[in-house]
Amino acid sequence: MMSGAGDGRYDTRWVGRMPLARRLLRFIMFRPFIVFAAYFVLVSMLAVVPDPRTTARLSLVAAPWVFTFMLLLHMPVIGAAFRGFRLLPDVRVNHALEHGTIFFLSRRCGKRFKIGGKAESDGFRLNGMPSIDLIAPAFEDLRSALARGETRPVISRHCGSMIVTAQALSAILLTAAAVAFLVFDYRQRTRVVLLGLVLLVYVALRHGLGLLLQRRWFLSLDFTHAELRSIKQVKPRGFLERQPVYFVRTVVQ
Repeated sequence: MMSGAGDGRYDTRWVGRMPLARRLLRFIMFRPFIVFAAYFVLVSMLAVVPDPRTTARLSLVAAPWVFTFMLLLHMPVIGAAFRGFRLLPDVRVNHALEHGTIFFLSRRCGKRFKIGGKAESDGFRLNGMPSIDLIAPAFEDLRSALARGETRPVISRHCGSMIVTAQALSAILLTAAAVAFLVFDYRQRTRVVLLGLVLLVYVALRHGLGLLLQRRWFLSLDFTHAELRSIKQVKPRGFLERQPVYFVRTVVQ
């Protein structure tokens, strides 16, 4: 019988650990607020400079460096947005199945395991689990939930689309603020107020907007039947996957 969430029999050492450099990169990439904070500090420098002529000189000197820095910070947004909003229907369906399977896997494994996944046209990849035997029961849990009309398990706050949305929102808001500070001769108090509004809008919208776009563009429940065809262990791909990695092949109608 499958064990429930938080079962102490699962040994976290069984899941392969990443090198420190990869873990640090993952930590930054999966926390878009860090990117927002870095950009916010740069734009704040424009808001607190009292002399417009000083601001202009500062912007001329700093612009190339700021542009390069922000391009590096938002590279995940550029690539993911280009791919994400052009997902094929089969990939969007498997993306929903991947989310739902991870939801029920997390219930069985507890929060000690950082389970990740990636959808493809004929199935999805899973990584960072303690046992392959947990996948099929979790998938069946998902099928039962969908049969009851429960769609909450397929919506994930940990999806890459949430990161893309949050970083895109920060880039738009803070770039608009920076341009406004350079073009218009606002008083310093007005600049600080506008910067505060940018912070409030970002905090208020980043999760809700991300979930909305995830439902609309990245997922699909447009199917009547889904089942597992096979599960096999595969080699890790890229620098985000933790060993072991499994490919779950699906049949969707």
